[in-house]
Amino acid sequence: MSKLEARLKALEKRITPRVRRVDTILYHAIAPSPDGPVDQGAFAAWIIKGPGAGARLERNDAEKEEDFLARIEAVKMGNVHPIDARKLAPSQLETNN
Repeated sequence: MSKLEARLKALEKRITPRVRRVDTILYHAIAPSPDGPVDQGAFAAWIIKGPGAGARLERNDAEKEEDFLARIEAVKMGNVHPIDARKLAPSQLETNN
């Protein structure tokens, strides 16, 4: 083994694994304004990990952002199917927080 290979192996042993893993990707709408960009909130989500993995959710026009985030959490935890989640009121979504 060359010195370079030995150094590389030693460095690789010292690397700590990343503990934080993304489980949901939120897509936010940003709008221009005279005072600078304004975040209009999440409009879509893609669940990557957990029982709801693979689900892509979209926020309804009349839906508040906090209600949308609660719906994402319920689907992510596997408490409700993504299609059924659209029909439920926020109070009916179980999130297990």
